[in-house]
Amino acid sequence: YIGLKQRRATGQEYAEFLHEFMCAVKQNYGEKVLVQFEDFANHNAFDLLSRYMDSHLVFNDDIQGTASVVLAGLIAAQKVLGKSLADHTFLFLGAGEAGTGIAELIALKISKETGAPIEETRKKIWLVDSKGLIVSSRKESLQHFKQPWAHEYEPVKDLIGAVNAIKPTVLIGTSGVGQTFTKEVV
Repeated sequence: YIGLKQRRATGQEYAEFLHEFMCAVKQNYGEKVLVQFEDFANHNAFDLLSRYMDSHLVFNDDIQGTASVVLAGLIAAQKVLGKSLADHTFLFLGAGEAGTGIAELIALKISKETGAPIEETRKKIWLVDSKGLIVSSRKESLQHFKQPWAHEYEPVKDLIGAVNAIKPTVLIGTSGVGQTFTKEVV
C-alpha cells in the first residue's frame, strides 16, 4: 500500500475520520463485522480498542493476537511443569503493544483462575523497556498503557539487573533489540 501523498490526520480530525469509518462499516456490513486494527501506532491502538470495544467487534493483532498465542504456549507448558500460571513470576523485555498485551492477558487468566483482583495478579508480572524496569518512580513519564505495570521497586537499568533482582521463572521477549538474551540472562 503506497498510501496518499499527504500528512496523516491527527487529533480531532483523526478521531472523526475513524468514527465515520467505524459507523459506515457497521452500517454496510452489519453488527458482526470484525474490524482488525493492524499496525496502528500504540498511542492510537489502545485508545481505539477501548473506544470501540463496547459498540463494535474489534481486534488488534499486536495487542491481542500475539497475547493469545503466548498464553496458549504458557498453558501448554503448565502441563509439563506441573505449575499454575499463578506460581510464576514473569519478566518481559519489551513494554510496547505486544508486551503489555501479553502481560494483561496473563494477568486476566491468573485472575480468572484464582479469583484474585487484576491489580493483584499484575504484581507477578514485570516489564523492562528501553529505560529499564518499569517502576513507580517512573510512572509520570510512562505512556498510559505501561502505567499498570509500574511496581513499587527501586530503579533497575537493564535486563540482567532486572533478572537478578526479580528472579523470574518466565522470561518473555517482545523487543526487537537483538542479542539481549545472553547466556548470563538465560
